[in-house]
Amino acid sequence: MLEQPKEYIIDKGGEIFLAIINNIIVGTVALIKIKDDEFELAKMAVTEKYKGNKIGHQLMEAVINYTQETKIKKLMLESNRKLNAALHLYQKFGFKEVNPKSKSPYARADIKMKLNFNIPFFQYSYQQ
Repeated sequence: MLEQPKEYIIDKGGEIFLAIINNIIVGTVALIKIKDDEFELAKMAVTEKYKGNKIGHQLMEAVINYTQETKIKKLMLESNRKLNAALHLYQKFGFKEVNPKSKSPYARADIKMKLNFNIPFFQYSYQQ
């Protein structure tokens, strides 16, 4: 997937977001299409040098804005409980842990989270 993102993500209706500083890619996150109104948040990463600069936060804001503009109703993700900073970020943006209905395709994933936008009058607000 990472070696052929156009084929595995873009061509299937997904999106890739990049954080760029001085023409250098310092962070990324992908939205992988599951259904027309449901996407998986995947492959979020920030380069080591730029961690602690709220790049992940900015990427999440870009994703949330995109989902609201495009009427996406659900975002899901799978992660690992050892990634405390990532889990904290997801929770700040409203993701809640859910019980997985099937085994994860990701070997290291041990938590599944979901964010629903199909609540009437849902409006995103970041909680500091």
